[in-house]
Amino acid sequence: MVDPRLILGILTYFPLLNKMRDNVVEMGLPEEQLYKVMKKFEQIGGRSAEGRRNPWFQLIAWHSRQVVNRNSKLYHVPVDALVKLTSFIPPKALPAVPSWVKELTYKTAA
Repeated sequence: MVDPRLILGILTYFPLLNKMRDNVVEMGLPEEQLYKVMKKFEQIGGRSAEGRRNPWFQLIAWHSRQVVNRNSKLYHVPVDALVKLTSFIPPKALPAVPSWVKELTYKTAA
């Protein structure tokens, strides 16, 4: 009835976005500024009827609202647990991190 790949994709997508939020904040971007950007994405994407009808936009906009709303225990308890669970994966089981990753920053390069 449900494709196992879809379930696995969902189980990796939700904690991935939360972990990326933590990583971006760890790089030095203030959390409130990140939340403003996520809200701006929803405002700009929702300007047109086509954008509002797009199922991918609706899903990503909903997810960004959940990430920002730290009071949403129904979302954050299981997702934060999955993020914590991923920290137990041994580094040797993961592929090597590319060298350019260490050069990333929130500051514009151009």
